Amino acid sequence: MPANWEVKSEMTAILGGFDDKRSTPQGPSSGKKLVVTGFVMFGGVEIKSYN
Repeated sequence: MPANWEVKSEMTAILGGFDDKRSTPQGPSSGKKLVVTGFVMFGGVEIKSYN
C-alpha cells in the first residue's frame, strides 16, 4: 500500500493488534483512504508498503 494513503483502523483487538509499518510519506497526500474494520483475536493485522 502506498505510503501517501491515509489508513484508518476501526479494529477491535483482543490479545492481538493492528500495526502500520509503512514508511513516512515523502510527498503530498494522494487523498486516498483505506478503512480497515473487523475483529482480531490472538493475532494481528499489519499494513506494509512494498515500493
